[in-house]
Amino acid sequence: MRSKQKSLALRAISCDGWRWLRGMAEDDQRLPSLDDPATLGAIFQLVREAWSNPRLLVLEAELMLGSNRVEWRIRIDDIVGVFDSYEECLVASLEAADNRELLTPWENEQ
Repeated sequence: MRSKQKSLALRAISCDGWRWLRGMAEDDQRLPSLDDPATLGAIFQLVREAWSNPRLLVLEAELMLGSNRVEWRIRIDDIVGVFDSYEECLVASLEAADNRELLTPWENEQ
């Protein structure tokens, strides 16, 4: 498992809203497999539950025409988060559910 994904998986399981759901896959270290589509779908469901918002959406946006760079956006009420990966978007949204504040990667580094 790549170190970034391992770090995200550890962050996910430390969230108050975390629980294992049927269909989630785990890696050899018994962490959620963030390469598995069913696991990502289950984490998205946990985010929806944690925010009490069954209609919550995550959007993919290309930054510049012809660019290969993509960012992931989530909007929850008036709070918007922008992230470099879908996995990071989901985990940060799950983390932020308790205090109702999303941090973008820029804010995390400060």
